Amino acid sequence: MIDKRKVKKVSIDDFAIKRGQRYGSIMIDLETHKVVDMLNSKGSAPKGFKELEKWLKGYENIQMVSRDGSISYKKAIEKAHPDAIQISDGFHLIKNLMDYCKEYIYQKFSTSLVIEETKDQDIEKMVDENKNLVPSEKEKATLKSVKEVRELYNKGYSKRKISKLLNIHRSTVYSTDQLKK
Repeated sequence: MIDKRKVKKVSIDDFAIKRGQRYGSIMIDLETHKVVDMLNSKGSAPKGFKELEKWLKGYENIQMVSRDGSISYKKAIEKAHPDAIQISDGFHLIKNLMDYCKEYIYQKFSTSLVIEETKDQDIEKMVDENKNLVPSEKEKATLKSVKEVRELYNKGYSKRKISKLLNIHRSTVYSTDQLKK
């Protein structure tokens, strides 16, 4: 059983119980990441303002609420917890940012400009194709070593001294193309 007095930071969102017919709201504790409560809203509207307000008042210590852009949520939170901080959830924040960016681009550039929607599969494919662009730990270590060798060589250190200072074999210093750049 959840102690309602301990619930201070929550995220609320709606979900469809039966698409187009029954909706509900869910409350997640942002500190424990656990479901606190669910509200089954009747009818086809995702949430009734009074019903939400009553639900939220049951949690007297709420200080912060992450939510979508719903006016019903906004008003219910303001009534139930007027001092609570309201924050747009991450999904809707990014979605709104993308919408504003698209609108800005459409206004600033030719109307013939077409921005294609990117599908999740396309994004996954791009990530897979570009994995090799991110250096591995071994590659990072090699790049660091190359940089150190060049710095010491440019400061006038001999190749033998560089190998001793960096604790690498002389042939590594001699055989690489590290010193030319």
